[in-house]
Amino acid sequence: MSVELSQEPRLLAISTSTDKTFVLRRFEAVEAISRLFLVQAEVLSLDHGVKAADVIGHTATVSVARGLGEQPRYFNGVISAFRRIGRFGTRWSAYGIEIVPSFWHLTRKSNCRVFQNQSVPAIVKKLASEGGAGVPSFMSAPDTPRKYCMQYNETDFDFCQRLMDETGCGYYFLHGENDHTMLVASSAADFQPISAGPYKVMSGTSHWDALTGFSLRTGQQPGAVRTVDYDQIKPSNLPDSTTTTILTEVQNDASYEMFVWPGGQHTKPDADPSLYIMQTFEAEADIARATGHDPALVAGCKIDVQLDPNDPATKTFILTRVVHSGFDETHITDGAGAGYSCAITMMPDDRPFRPPAPRPRPVVPGLQSAVVVGPRGEEILTDKYGRVKIRFLWDRHWPKDETACEIWVRVAQPYAGKWGGAFFLPRIGDEVLVGFVDGDPDKPIIVGSLYSDDAPPPGSFPMPSKKERSGFHTRSSKGGGANNANILYFDDKKGSEEVYLQAEKNMNVLVKNARTETINVGNFDGDDTYLLRKGDKIVSVGTAEDGGDFFTNVTKGDYVRMVQEGDDFVDIAKGDRQITIGEGDHSTFVSKGDHVLVVNQGDNEVIVEQGDHIVQVDQGDSTQTVSLGNITINAGAGKIEMSAGQSIELKVGASSVKIDHSGVTIKGMSVKIDASLSFEAKAGLSAKVGGTFTNVEGNAITTIKGGFVLIN
Repeated sequence: MSVELSQEPRLLAISTSTDKTFVLRRFEAVEAISRLFLVQAEVLSLDHGVKAADVIGHTATVSVARGLGEQPRYFNGVISAFRRIGRFGTRWSAYGIEIVPSFWHLTRKSNCRVFQNQSVPAIVKKLASEGGAGVPSFMSAPDTPRKYCMQYNETDFDFCQRLMDETGCGYYFLHGENDHTMLVASSAADFQPISAGPYKVMSGTSHWDALTGFSLRTGQQPGAVRTVDYDQIKPSNLPDSTTTTILTEVQNDASYEMFVWPGGQHTKPDADPSLYIMQTFEAEADIARATGHDPALVAGCKIDVQLDPNDPATKTFILTRVVHSGFDETHITDGAGAGYSCAITMMPDDRPFRPPAPRPRPVVPGLQSAVVVGPRGEEILTDKYGRVKIRFLWDRHWPKDETACEIWVRVAQPYAGKWGGAFFLPRIGDEVLVGFVDGDPDKPIIVGSLYSDDAPPPGSFPMPSKKERSGFHTRSSKGGGANNANILYFDDKKGSEEVYLQAEKNMNVLVKNARTETINVGNFDGDDTYLLRKGDKIVSVGTAEDGGDFFTNVTKGDYVRMVQEGDDFVDIAKGDRQITIGEGDHSTFVSKGDHVLVVNQGDNEVIVEQGDHIVQVDQGDSTQTVSLGNITINAGAGKIEMSAGQSIELKVGASSVKIDHSGVTIKGMSVKIDASLSFEAKAGLSAKVGGTFTNVEGNAITTIKGGFVLIN
């Protein structure tokens, strides 16, 4: 047994960035497409006090010699774990270390985070850069931005792995002496060929190009995959995709269909889920396994394999998994040797590789709290679908006064449909409860709002003093205060029941057929009080085509209409106006001003079937003017009496009859009495004719009789 440890000449070697010296005794390295590689190594050191802190976080490279003139195969990475195994022999200590890629550091971080309008490659590179890992190189990958993508209680690695799985991307690693590179591929052409080869299927040999124990398993797969998803914008138009298999060697009946709901089309514009799922099955249809002896075999690379030693034809395979095993006790024990082998798993390269077990999407089991956000200075922000923008309370990457949020979230309403429904829009700053369709974090939906100490119930609902109240209280926007609101509430307190309706400015009520309002008994003993503090009240009944009636009925009580200041107009464009009083009086009082009745065309009739018709003017004039027409006064069974304090005068042209305190004066060109005349003067009579001619004529007898008759 050697007394000193030496790295050369040996099959296996290891180098680290520490100040410690190790010799590699044995190792196992597992690498596979879309999986982090892991190298587990047992090393020896003359230093018996190596601690975990001395090596964890340092880089290490394991190398496997391939023969003279050949470049060794390297496995480069970061030491992630360390263990003490114990003494080896009398002078050395054995330790165990684990080597992983730098991308492994993303398994040490978890987050809840929302990404907006970013593609999968952009998200993965961003997280790798933030995590101090080497930035992956995307050879080809869908780069369509996702409008909304949530990382929910996932490690950064699991989140990146899931996104790459969803887009059909596989990744693998290439190693150098001092570094390693992560390559991301989405097609068979992205997997690089190994220059060595071809490799030959044979038995009983451990030559570097020999593949021993070769087997090829072929299994039946589904004949078709159908995915159907839910589109939140167009729920009636379900995204539906079907992919049938390209495999023909084995009977694949299309009736063997795999149906997937939800398919993922709505939240994955960069993926074709049915195609990727079908290709996952196809990648597992033909699986070859063998034992190799060349450490240059790398998962993610292609090799040419000669399946029949008597036939030089080769078939190309993609190495999907390689497990390397090696030991080297050279210079450690007398007569000990060294050896290497690897177990490989392959698939034909005539079909794309897809991750065999895609990382499952996390499920949000319940509701999440969020805050409605929008531009500074705004109170309401929405789009044509009534959606709003939100920020989850756990989101540490966007400011509370969010101005760059791009995510529109639908709002559940009590009733909603193409026929109509209810509509209440959360406002900026409101706390809302968010649910997730199918538990999918990429399908949020607002299901309600919450009151809190930050946002207590509005003034219409002071709790708990008014716990019997329920209803609605809005606020004028923008710039409205606590007293600027439209309110409708129902107070169910026994004995004080109330329905309250407040319009902050205007209120419009449209009744297309009938409206009935009944007041039995209330706080006003059966009265309906209507107070219009300022402005106009307009009641419009019916349309020009359909017409309609306006009917007010007071069964018992008073109907009072009072205008404190202003005018009262009754305008009937066409039709009649009738006021009927079954029993009682009809009085019109004008305290100050005029009472004018104008009939543009038609009649003005006042009919008193029984009783008196009195027109009384305490101070002022009573004028009745007929511009064109007649005035008729008829007392059918009574008398007409006219009384004046000063005079009564009748005029027609130049003729007149005037009665005053001095007597009766009749003026006219001719005064004609067409009937027998009996004239009696109880006092003296004087008849004077101012003209030159007086004619007294009778057809029969003319008698002049008196105590004294004087004829000049």
